[in-house]
Amino acid sequence: MLVVRKPGPGQNCMVTAQGRNDLGTNSAIVLQNCTISGAPDYIPVKDTNKAYLGRPWKQFARSIIMQSRIDDIIQPEGYAPMTGTIGIDTSFIVEFGNRGPGADTSRRVAWKGIKKIDINEANKWTPRVFLESETWILSSGVPYSPDMVPGV
Repeated sequence: MLVVRKPGPGQNCMVTAQGRNDLGTNSAIVLQNCTISGAPDYIPVKDTNKAYLGRPWKQFARSIIMQSRIDDIIQPEGYAPMTGTIGIDTSFIVEFGNRGPGADTSRRVAWKGIKKIDINEANKWTPRVFLESETWILSSGVPYSPDMVPGV
């Protein structure tokens, strides 16, 4: 569970702020089967201190939020810029198969960096593929789901 906490006066909240300066860097923030919610002290200020799923921190930011529950704390536009237009056209930002009142993408920002993907592309961001989890997480004994979560 990711919990948005009450920020300081005049501040907004970002769930993600990924950054890559180089397209060749194999990094991303992938949130799969998470719950994104607000702390009890955040709920009363959510319309003043707004929460967003993220912002592109650097030019080639890459964030994938999939199969997650998003509560109504997230602003309908979903994303906010970092500084000016950095990353809004060159990032790779995806939402796939999410649920909950904050998962409606119909009013999201229309940046070129906001992408639509299908199940085949979404599978590329699962732990098995993106993290090559079967080569190291499996042997650690840590419980996890390497693929898309069925029924979510």
